[in-house]
Amino acid sequence: MIFLSIAWGEKLVYSAGFRLFDAGEAVFTSEPKILNNEPVLLITSTIKTNSFLSRFYKVRDVVKVWSNVDDLTLVKIEKEVNEGSYHLDYSAHVSKDLKLISTKKTIQLESKVYDPISAIFMLRKQPLTEGDSYKFTTVENGIVQKVNVMVGGIEKVSVPEGKFNTRQIIPISDDGVPLFKHDGKMKVWYSDDDRHLPVKMEQKTNVGTLILKLKKYTP
Repeated sequence: MIFLSIAWGEKLVYSAGFRLFDAGEAVFTSEPKILNNEPVLLITSTIKTNSFLSRFYKVRDVVKVWSNVDDLTLVKIEKEVNEGSYHLDYSAHVSKDLKLISTKKTIQLESKVYDPISAIFMLRKQPLTEGDSYKFTTVENGIVQKVNVMVGGIEKVSVPEGKFNTRQIIPISDDGVPLFKHDGKMKVWYSDDDRHLPVKMEQKTNVGTLILKLKKYTP
């Protein structure tokens, strides 16, 4: 893979909604940190529903991913997920000998891995030229999957932050098993410029297709 540079400190704020109504807000931040005396990039994702939707289906998700500064592979992860009646607290780290160690089990990995969130940032560091394809391995809640993505052609996208020429990517698994819960499929539109901002994201959920649109970017 050819890696391009991206900002080390960023904040991306998204409106979150379904086809017919607003749902809330999602925020992604990245910042340099030191973990175990080594530099890492901490990527934090926060998703919360607005006051109206929270009456029926409250979401309060916080995910923290510590990534390798060179290739953004996973070093450590902490999750606190609250979605309606569903609750999950999860933490794990990757050892030097490529073991994924959590409080419940230890998994021997075949290679370095990405969390789905860090994978979104990793792809920003690629050239993202039409027809390019990338293969990598992800792990989510202890489930390891090999992922393929292919870069599409130019597509104009309008979001609250502005209008962008974008490249769309759709991650798929090698074995056809859904990458996300509830048989969810994900699409990401990256700005076709040096920043490769993820200006729009869609993911199928058990209550419909969640759409994130960039409304504020702070480098």
